[in-house]
Amino acid sequence: IDGSLSLRYGGSIKENHFYRVYAKGFRINDNGDDIRGADANDRWKQGRGGTRFDLHLNDDELLTIQGDYFSTSADADFLIPDLLPPPNLVRQGSRENHTGFNALTRWTKRYSDTADLQLQAYVDTSHYESLVVDERRTTFDIEFQNRIELNDRHEIIWGVGYRYSRDSYDSTVVAILDPDDDSTNLFSLFLQDNIRVNDVLKLTIGTKLEHNDYIGIEFQPTRRASWTPTDHQTVWAAVSRAVRTPNRAENDIRLLQVSDVIRDT
Repeated sequence: IDGSLSLRYGGSIKENHFYRVYAKGFRINDNGDDIRGADANDRWKQGRGGTRFDLHLNDDELLTIQGDYFSTSADADFLIPDLLPPPNLVRQGSRENHTGFNALTRWTKRYSDTADLQLQAYVDTSHYESLVVDERRTTFDIEFQNRIELNDRHEIIWGVGYRYSRDSYDSTVVAILDPDDDSTNLFSLFLQDNIRVNDVLKLTIGTKLEHNDYIGIEFQPTRRASWTPTDHQTVWAAVSRAVRTPNRAENDIRLLQVSDVIRDT
């Protein structure tokens, strides 16, 4: 029987201090056969819960604290390539398990009608286990952002960030990573100017600078324009450059010849 359940409750601790808690989950059973007429092997269930506090320390300061936990279990079929001739794909059933916890703290302070700052810290830990991957990962992230309105035309937003991620891989019948544990660092700096040209035209000019352990420094500039001729119409255009930070598997993974092993199991 498929089903889902969701609960949520919130309230105030005292004046200007609020909280909420939630829990939800679902279960999905087999949906029949696949195109081959075999068991689709697609059972899936998940549960998650968490809490959040919004604490107004005073008229100009807000502190947010939140945390979440989740657990997912799913059946899945993997197509494993046979590395020996003739070319072939071996279908292998497996179960994926994914659990994790995250916590976030964010402090926001307004120190004038035209300026504010924000400091945020985040931690995430998870374990993902399947036929192909068995990974444990912990990530720490901290970010600072400052907004300043220089005048009626220019709003400057700038900030810096740092992310540290530590992983540990256990070998599977499909792949290993060498080394089996490692860490990466990501530094970022961004600057953006929101320009009000007139009542209907606005421009955004900015760039983000990132440094990662694999490539080094990467620039991500952006240019945006929005035109609002009426209260119900907006036309916008943007030109940006985005980059993707490489993951460790692209550099350190080693695939194994596993077809015979799988056939014997």
